[in-house]
Amino acid sequence: SWGGLQAQLPLMLHMSLSGLPFIHSDAGGFAQGTKDEELYTRWLQMACFSPILRPHGSGIPSEPVYFNDTTQQIVRDFMKLRYRLLPYIYTLTYEAWTEGEPIVRPLFYEFPDDSTTYNVSDEYMFGSDILVAPVIVKKQKNKKVYLPEGSQWYDFWNSTRYDGGQWIEMETQLETIPVFVRAGSFIPMTTAVSTTDDYSTERLTIRYYTDNKNNIDTGYIYVDDGHTYRQRNRVTGYELLKFTFVKESNSDSFIFESRNNDLPLNFDKREVDLEMIGLDLSQKQKAKLLGKEGYHYNEIAGVLTAQFTWQVSGKEKIVIK
Repeated sequence: SWGGLQAQLPLMLHMSLSGLPFIHSDAGGFAQGTKDEELYTRWLQMACFSPILRPHGSGIPSEPVYFNDTTQQIVRDFMKLRYRLLPYIYTLTYEAWTEGEPIVRPLFYEFPDDSTTYNVSDEYMFGSDILVAPVIVKKQKNKKVYLPEGSQWYDFWNSTRYDGGQWIEMETQLETIPVFVRAGSFIPMTTAVSTTDDYSTERLTIRYYTDNKNNIDTGYIYVDDGHTYRQRNRVTGYELLKFTFVKESNSDSFIFESRNNDLPLNFDKREVDLEMIGLDLSQKQKAKLLGKEGYHYNEIAGVLTAQFTWQVSGKEKIVIK
């Protein structure tokens, strides 16, 4: 039921704050009720941004194949996004394991000095960088979303930038839910796969969301073999990939470093698409980049993409002059 969906948000947040990071709801609803295309869609969209995604139920269908073509397409897109976000999500599980950080967090956890966040109960942070405002009301046409102060925010779907410390009203569409990324964030993504058995960081897309307030931003992802159980005191068998943005007087630099702690890899280089969102490029910079091999600038979206090869044991630097 819609009430069942609405109950999942406080449950997920309260359990997270109580030290239970690996939680989920039975996406779509477990039992009773009636088959509802919109409810199933909204539940799966929220579940995409949760610690564990699992459609599961009794009596009503759990799998998307039993719903109409529109529902199947929307859910398929979100499932692909979930797999693409595996580098980000797996790093959140690493932080939960090593630091006790919750994977999903109420807004006030990240923004304790913003008093408004203590009264926002229908949004949450997925990690420290992604804000999710799920649609949990039937046939909702508009949704007010609060963007915490102290940061700028980018619409995940179209890269529109907003100042924090304000409420904005979003027109809701069945195909998406409001999702925002904190300025200064690196969001790592990979190729969508059909099973985590095929997950690999050999091909990465790394999105950097420009922060006009900071001259240095950092991010990282955690990588292991996906099979070996690691005890806390083991210091081998994993890799940390670190990303750094440095703004200087006449250039912007991105530094990519690999810290491999005896993790065997079946490849010796990574192919990377660095997507720089919100960079304030001068006309001179745009002219230099247009037509330059390995670079593409989308004037409409304001996204500069740099393609490069990253040797797994090396350090790469991208400079935008």
